[in-house]
Amino acid sequence: MNPPSSYKDIQKLTGCLAALRGKEMTSACKLKPYFELHPTAVITDQPLKRILTSPTLSRRMTTWAVELSEFNINYVPRKSIKA
Repeated sequence: MNPPSSYKDIQKLTGCLAALRGKEMTSACKLKPYFELHPTAVITDQPLKRILTSPTLSRRMTTWAVELSEFNINYVPRKSIKA
C-alpha cells in the first residue's frame, strides 16, 4: 500500500480508520452483556492473572486490567496434553 500523497488521500484514510473503530466499538457493546451475565474461564498456560494484577503495569495494560476487572473472569491453568 502506498502512503497517502494528497490531502484527499489522508481524509480517506482517516475515514476508513474511524469506520473500523466504530465497528470495533459496536462488537464490544454487543459482547458486554454476555460477559456481565455469565462467568468466563480463560484457560491458558501464561500467567495472565499475575500480569493483570501486578502494580507495575504499563498504561495500556492498566487500562485493560481495569476494563476486565468488572467482569467475572476466572483464570484457569491449562492442563498438560498427553500425546
